[in-house]
Amino acid sequence: MSAIAINTNYVNLNSRLAVGQEGIFSIESTDLKLPIVEGDDLLFLNKHTGDDLEFSSLGLVTKSVGRELKPPQSTNRKIKPKPQPPKYLHKFEYKIESRLEKNNLLSELEYSLPFVDNHNKPAVHFFQQYRNIPSTEFETIVNGWVYATRTVFGKLVNALPRQNRLEFALHAMDRFQTIDLSSINILIGLNFLFEYIEKRVLSRGRILIATDKLLHSHFKDQIPPNEVAFIDPDTEVKLNISAQAALFQKLFELEGQHTIETFLEKTVRENPEIEARFQKIFKRRSWPIDLGK
Repeated sequence: MSAIAINTNYVNLNSRLAVGQEGIFSIESTDLKLPIVEGDDLLFLNKHTGDDLEFSSLGLVTKSVGRELKPPQSTNRKIKPKPQPPKYLHKFEYKIESRLEKNNLLSELEYSLPFVDNHNKPAVHFFQQYRNIPSTEFETIVNGWVYATRTVFGKLVNALPRQNRLEFALHAMDRFQTIDLSSINILIGLNFLFEYIEKRVLSRGRILIATDKLLHSHFKDQIPPNEVAFIDPDTEVKLNISAQAALFQKLFELEGQHTIETFLEKTVRENPEIEARFQKIFKRRSWPIDLGK
């Protein structure tokens, strides 16, 4: 059974709905009838931090109150207004059944929801009063299930600069001799991504750290190390070597404590049924590489 996601930012509802709370929400639409009926499950979501959204509560439509014709807005009588389709205000009674607390942020679930394909701005999929949520995705959200392999892949690849993302996609097409990366299991793709990051990103990080040490030990009297930088030819932004070296140094320290591969292996090992479920759901889905900005 599908559910309805209600964005509290667009229907004038309190973002913190308490369990057991009852009330009415309204949806404005030019549609004479909406695909919301008594007994439908409701997922209430609201703004979290930044551009992130939070699935906060699970509720139920207890009654479809009806609709009323919304009067047209008053206009300047001297200007003949263009005819507009009538707008209706649809009203529904609801009851909150439970709070959602486990992995309930869109940023945590975006790579586990097939309908989310804009990973640059995933929240755009909910920039409306409501949207239908298929039963499979509803089950994922309510249980806070995360497709670990696809999430690690997506977070890693889309954290790379756009030039690296494009390069990685081209290298993958060459390695697997296909432009249809959906035909390649994402676990294979993730292992290839680890190889790419090691060769093309982390190796450069080690060079930056060595260069920064060399500048501080041999040239600090001639050149202030903190002023040495690369210039990005596309943006003309200066990329300070010392600052980048410090970031890579921190990354390598974290990696030494707990690698992503080890964490992923542990997660998959502890949740084999969930990973198998997602593998079926995302079969023949392309790798989630955002090749936009």
